[in-house]
Amino acid sequence: MQEASIGGLYEHRHYRRLQSGVSVSTNYVRSAPARGTASRASHRDRMDIIQQPSRAFGIYQQSRVTEAFRCKYGLNPEYQRMIHEAGLRITGEDAHAQPRIIELPEHPFYMGTLFVPQLSSTPEHPHGLVNAFLESMSS
Repeated sequence: MQEASIGGLYEHRHYRRLQSGVSVSTNYVRSAPARGTASRASHRDRMDIIQQPSRAFGIYQQSRVTEAFRCKYGLNPEYQRMIHEAGLRITGEDAHAQPRIIELPEHPFYMGTLFVPQLSSTPEHPHGLVNAFLESMSS
């Protein structure tokens, strides 16, 4: 992993070789923690994979997981029906039955999460969603 600090932002560059033999470089930028703080205000919360089969269930291989969140945002319930009618599926919910994962089943890899997989991912042990995304890119 290479890391550079530019104006309070950190750029991470991860290099890894997929099982298929393809080498992939993943870049992402995150903001630096504020001076004098020990963390970036994240919290962990239980989440249930509510649709089986789903891509999320295929990746996790279990129906209850714990993930790291950096916010308390959520989906406005008034839009859930419209999202479903557009083809998106809510496949993961938190302990309060609020949507946390959506998928577009017909797409090779379209997933949206309200948690942050990068918070529990390292170059040595990438998060399962990161691995699944990279594997989908190589096939």
